[in-house]
Amino acid sequence: YDTPDTRERTAQLDCARKYLTAEYICNFVKEMSWMGYNTLQLHFSEDGGFRADLWDPTYYVNGHYQPENDFTWLCGSKTQYWTHNSTLTGVNYKIDPDENKYLTTADLIEIIDTCKEYHIDIIPSFDSPAHMDYLTWKFEQNYLSNRSYSFKYNGEVFNASATSGCINYTGTTGQSAPNGNYTTMDIRDTTTRGKMSQAFVLSIYKDMADFFKYYAGSTKFNIGADEVALTRTGAWTYNLFPGYINEVNRLLNGKGYTCRMFNDFIKSDYIAQFDDNIQILYWNSPYNSINGAANAYSVPSVASMVNDGRMIYNCINQHTYYVLRINDSQGDARSKTCYQWEFYGADEQSIYYDWTPNNIRKKGKFTEPDAIVPTSQLGGAYFLTWHDYAAVNTETEMWNGVWDTAKKTGEFYSLRD
Repeated sequence: YDTPDTRERTAQLDCARKYLTAEYICNFVKEMSWMGYNTLQLHFSEDGGFRADLWDPTYYVNGHYQPENDFTWLCGSKTQYWTHNSTLTGVNYKIDPDENKYLTTADLIEIIDTCKEYHIDIIPSFDSPAHMDYLTWKFEQNYLSNRSYSFKYNGEVFNASATSGCINYTGTTGQSAPNGNYTTMDIRDTTTRGKMSQAFVLSIYKDMADFFKYYAGSTKFNIGADEVALTRTGAWTYNLFPGYINEVNRLLNGKGYTCRMFNDFIKSDYIAQFDDNIQILYWNSPYNSINGAANAYSVPSVASMVNDGRMIYNCINQHTYYVLRINDSQGDARSKTCYQWEFYGADEQSIYYDWTPNNIRKKGKFTEPDAIVPTSQLGGAYFLTWHDYAAVNTETEMWNGVWDTAKKTGEFYSLRD
């Protein structure tokens, strides 16, 4: 019998850094269904953009979906400051071919209806407090064009003039494009900027939760919480992080959602401070895959997450990431020879022969001990697309497959395969 090994079999589409059409996503859903997947995670917010317009009044439903604000001005994109312009291929990856395109509310309804038809559940994904380059920068740009801008959260009015439109954690302002100072929001409760930052982001969580609850019947939400950069001069420290995550979790719990987060910014001695019902997307190993040594900070092991009673999903990056990213020294991130970016096992042969959902470890070039998750705590497994450089391929090229051009290795990168 061809039966699944996990209850949830999820594919993620990064709809934030790269514009994906509704037609592409609907076709993707149909193929997912035939392949045995049962869940689609739609990732809407990233360093490079926010591409989901949830604020078309045509779709407001009193008592079910009635946003306090119209955040349509937020929708769009801006290429990340760190995007590399490869001389290997002669392609300028700093140019987003679809800059400022986004999924309309009508597009989202079309996708939801297709998911219903093909029995695919939807998980909305909105990442905070990091990966906020675009959102914190866009908030400032909106204020600069409208110095009287204000918004509401739970009836309270927040005036952007109180912070000069600045809601990033470093207090940096005046940039023409988002940069590293914008990457993380302010999560302090004791300052005007921190309160405004949280109110803005929580308002988006609230609208997204209400929309997908009413239209898609969603019950799961990915709150991200990964790759928080606190190495720059900033205004908050790690000890504030669990409290912020718990606040987001409880907001969404109150709207009928179970939340999940990535594992990489959970420090070992802080596990117990996160709400017990937060589930874990385990992608980042406690081992440094380049030299076999432990990471600089202590990422909890799979065993410690199991012992803490967490529901865990296998997202180990070596086998489950399809990443659009190229540079001169490392070539294409999808290459089997590209060990630096750690996705070298995400080809069909390696996945088929080396990967199993309940053993969350990297296999292949680097050795790690087995990390077995008991069936009772294995929520499922993921395959995730990340579109770091939107210009690398078109959506059609990704799906049908393209030959390696960066290093001319003769490899064929097919998302479908």
